[in-house]
This record gives sequence, structure tokens and C-alpha cells, in this order.
Amino acid sequence: MAAGIYPWQLADRMPVIGIRLLPRDADVSLDLQAVFTRCYDTGPYRRRVAYDPARIVPALNPAKMEWVQQPATPP
Repeated sequence: MAAGIYPWQLADRMPVIGIRLLPRDADVSLDLQAVFTRCYDTGPYRRRVAYDPARIVPALNPAKMEWVQQPATPP
């Protein structure tokens, strides 16, 4: 069994990673951003979580605050 590290910045799209289902199989691509977006959109999170950038502690710098307030883009 092998492990991998997939670093990315929070403002970047989540990566597509390879998942090996069986030892002799080739990797299958898994789009982490698509999985996260689907779970967020179809689960209760969009309806229940009230994001308020003004309540973030410590406060964000202006560039990050602008990024936080952008509407989400579909994968």
C-alpha cells in the first residue's frame, strides 16, 4: 500500500487524484473538488451553515476577504 500527499492552496481547486482499487489495477481518477461540491450541494450544509466573513477571527486581509466573498464556481 502506498500513500500520497496532494498539497494545494485553499483558494485553488481541489486536485484530481489517483485511487488504486486493487493491487494489480491501474489508478482510477477521483475528482476531489467534484466530490466535495456534490456533497456540499446535496447535503444539509448549504442550508444549515451560515457563513459570515465578518466573523472570521483573526480578520482576513483585503485580498483574502475578496476571495471569500466571491460566489462559488461549479467544478
